[in-house]
Amino acid sequence: MSGEWKNEGEGSRSGAKAYDDATRKFVDSGRVKEQAEKAKTARDGSERAALDRAEAAGRSHSKGEDPALSKQGADDAIDVSAALLNPAGQFKDPTEVLNNRSLSRPEKLKILKQWELDARQLSVAEEENMAGGEENMVGRVSRAILALGGEPEGGGDTKLG
Repeated sequence: MSGEWKNEGEGSRSGAKAYDDATRKFVDSGRVKEQAEKAKTARDGSERAALDRAEAAGRSHSKGEDPALSKQGADDAIDVSAALLNPAGQFKDPTEVLNNRSLSRPEKLKILKQWELDARQLSVAEEENMAGGEENMVGRVSRAILALGGEPEGGGDTKLG
């Protein structure tokens, strides 16, 4: 090719090939993990606000997420109010909260902290020989909160208060 891009219509083969070649070259360079760490540091550090603004600007021009590309379709939209009242009624496991793309980080933390409180209350009831639930939900929810960079309540104690 002479260096000039010609109009190939929709689905440019030369453009797709150039993208594929550049992606393959980057993967083969062995720098993927290094660049992923740089991106994570930027996202978690002082650049977060600028990155959030850039993402919001990009989304403002979008027609929305393609449900086919997301693990969660339109039918999986979460009622945050209902999830805060009964997280276990909306999600099977805390990792579903973590992986839900329709929830913001603060919403995820609120839901997980409520779930942690519910699990602690259930654990206290089990210790007092009341009806029980599944095995150690407190630990599973606490791990999900930590994965979001939040702090679990109570530092691992079972008792409330």
